[in-house]
Amino acid sequence: MPSFKLSLNKKNLEVAEALKKSKDYVNVTVEGDIIKVSFDWGLNISRLSLGTIGKDLTDTDWNRLLKEIKKTLKEAKIRDFNTELISIHPLKTEQLHIRISPQEKNLIKRAAEIEGISITDFVRIATLRMADETFEKKRIRRMKKEAEEEAREEERKARTYVS
Repeated sequence: MPSFKLSLNKKNLEVAEALKKSKDYVNVTVEGDIIKVSFDWGLNISRLSLGTIGKDLTDTDWNRLLKEIKKTLKEAKIRDFNTELISIHPLKTEQLHIRISPQEKNLIKRAAEIEGISITDFVRIATLRMADETFEKKRIRRMKKEAEEEAREEERKARTYVS
């Protein structure tokens, strides 16, 4: 899992907690005098997304934060950075091989060209989007089932109360 470490101080702890609050896939732990920030997906850290603490960061604070992240970053790389944004992306070390027909490849190639991205990025994005949709549908089905079970239980209680 991609991660970076920050020295334990009030500002860094506020930054880490703001990241955790703004992204549900960010985990923050304190290990001695170190704050470890780990995440499952790409992580865009902006002064705006950090809320109040982000507004209070000086350019010196921001550059110090960037330097600390760069120094301790594991399993990821910084793609972009400036005075307002640090964009971190997990390393892509796994491969997925698929067989498709020439017509399917041509269709995907044309769609990727329209989007202005590579075939690899197009397939990766489309696949991840479909995976997210699959998990979301499963979550919705589970919530509906739980709601139906609760409604049946309430109905059963109401019938018992009337009897």
